[in-house]
Amino acid sequence: TLIPVATVALGEPATLTCPFCAEKLYNNEVHWYKQSAGDTLTLIVRLRKHAEPAFEREFSSSRMRATKKENVCTLTILRTVQEDEGMYHCAIIDWTENAWNGTNLILNDYNFGSSLFQDVGTCI
Repeated sequence: TLIPVATVALGEPATLTCPFCAEKLYNNEVHWYKQSAGDTLTLIVRLRKHAEPAFEREFSSSRMRATKKENVCTLTILRTVQEDEGMYHCAIIDWTENAWNGTNLILNDYNFGSSLFQDVGTCI
């Protein structure tokens, strides 16, 4: 399976999407992780039913937004900085089976616009 790539100009917002089947999203917790080259996964945020997103200390809710809707979860970085570049993973945490999806975020340092390629794919 090919991993989707999102290319965004440095300083522009980046919205990463994670499609899942509605029945998997309904009652399950969703986690977003970031992985920089050579590093392990770092938890960014937990999304729970009927609760506000719970961001980890090193990730600010003033810089990021996370949503969980019918069959898609999104993570938006409001203004990208170079350190945001990396692989972003989303996971449904279930008692019996976890499902994963990911997008590689590449930042360009030019200021004349942004190009965003997102393959929303099919639900997992």
